[in-house]
Amino acid sequence: MLNWIWAALIVVSFGFAITADVSDVASDRFRNGAALPVALPETSGDAPPAEGDALTVTIDAVEFRAFYAAWDEELAELDGPVVALTGTYSQATGEPTLSFPGEGLPAPLAAMFAHLEEFADAEALTARVTDSGLEFPPIKLRKMATLADAAFFWAKYSVLDLALPLIGVLCLWIGIVKIAEDAGLVLALVKLVRPLLGLIFPQIPKDHPALGMIALNLAANVLGLGNAATPMGLKAMEELQKLNREKDTATDSMCMFLAVNTASVQLVPPATLVAIMGVGAGLLWLPIIVVTGLSLIIAILAAQAYSLVPIWRKTDPMRGDAEAPNGSGFGKVIALLAGIVAGAVGLYFLLGQVFGVNAEALQNGSEYVAILIIPLVLALVPLYGLFRGVPVYESFVEGAKEGFDIAKTIIPYAVAILFAIGMFRVSGAFAALKGAIATPFGWVGADPELLPMMIARPLTGGGSLGVLAELEAIHGPDSLITKTAAVMYGSTETTFYVLAVYFGSVGIKKARHAVAAGLTADFAAMLIAVWVCALLLGRTVAGG
Repeated sequence: MLNWIWAALIVVSFGFAITADVSDVASDRFRNGAALPVALPETSGDAPPAEGDALTVTIDAVEFRAFYAAWDEELAELDGPVVALTGTYSQATGEPTLSFPGEGLPAPLAAMFAHLEEFADAEALTARVTDSGLEFPPIKLRKMATLADAAFFWAKYSVLDLALPLIGVLCLWIGIVKIAEDAGLVLALVKLVRPLLGLIFPQIPKDHPALGMIALNLAANVLGLGNAATPMGLKAMEELQKLNREKDTATDSMCMFLAVNTASVQLVPPATLVAIMGVGAGLLWLPIIVVTGLSLIIAILAAQAYSLVPIWRKTDPMRGDAEAPNGSGFGKVIALLAGIVAGAVGLYFLLGQVFGVNAEALQNGSEYVAILIIPLVLALVPLYGLFRGVPVYESFVEGAKEGFDIAKTIIPYAVAILFAIGMFRVSGAFAALKGAIATPFGWVGADPELLPMMIARPLTGGGSLGVLAELEAIHGPDSLITKTAAVMYGSTETTFYVLAVYFGSVGIKKARHAVAAGLTADFAAMLIAVWVCALLLGRTVAGG
């Protein structure tokens, strides 16, 4: 499935981009080679304008719209009867030009400037002054140029800004995990979590370290420790791969792990969310717990249900090793998770109504725990290793080498998925997808302005964070729209990136139902977020 998804992202992106460029040419959208018939300012006597003079040219608004007829929709509400443009006069190139600053330009000129700023490092929109008016630089294959630029940008980003910083983090945490493993802590953790995780992952032997790594990954996610969660997740995938008979195909356990990782319960919202929402993030604590708890239940059920679909069931490399959890055992897991969510809601209202503890205080308390966890782990694990006679330095270095090898492995997969997603976002396909699902999205009672978050979140963390920042700037941090988008962001994961990196680190090429399970968890969380926020936050918002 990964092959088809990846190829579809690229082919669809190319299709939308080339269609847009052909449309630009067919409609003469930018009027390449044609002069905009503006009225040039009169000069006194025979004296020409001086170098650096600010000159204002004008054109009737109706005539401007007729000249840029392909922009009729964008120019429908053009202010005033006259379009006035003020630029700086120059003859430095041997011919008269006017350079207009990028701010406040009408839509066609603003689009020209944005393109030239991106690809020619232009600081202003410069036009030649001719007897016929203003002649602007030609704009050619705008979308295809943007597509190529996005591909190179995200390829560079995935290595320099993502993979290289991750090397140090992986070396650190895999080194600490190696000490914990040699000291017997991982085995102790496996025995602790086996009664619960053993029901969800029946194909994993009862004392296998994969269960411990999965538990560590989930614990890091619960506490919002992203830097620790990724290395633990990669290590868990490595342990799961050791059990895999077909090294290029995901097992049911791997698919379940991706789904559970995508929908992991969060006690501490991500730091980036707190940075945008400020003190308002405290109000999101309960909605995020409820949404992630319910989406985790859906993720487990979805992964289990998809594994029974014939086309995926017959491709399980571990088929025949263990049966799926029986109804009573699996029901116990769901009942326990539902109880945890209900308990969290009950505790929240108990602390608030009986003891007067507000949401901000609970948020601060959970953040203190999250801050203390990492230093305590870094200090206590080596100390315990020394107590157990483990050569902690050699053990750490051995683990760090393993972390370095993992980091090198994931770089090609990160480049592959991020450049394809980057092309998809800028090609126009993203906007088309948004328009296609706007109507059904409204059927569930969601505001259409939340659509960009719903589409961007499974694809890109940075893009979805940008959507949240934009909504916060437009509607303010106290609006229901912004808070719902924030809960969506804090309750979901960048599924395609996680899948590419986790599976890529162990060479998995056939994802089976992992994508379907992860996206089911993501979209379920977003829909639940709409309803939960309306219920819990609607009355706390004025004018949202």
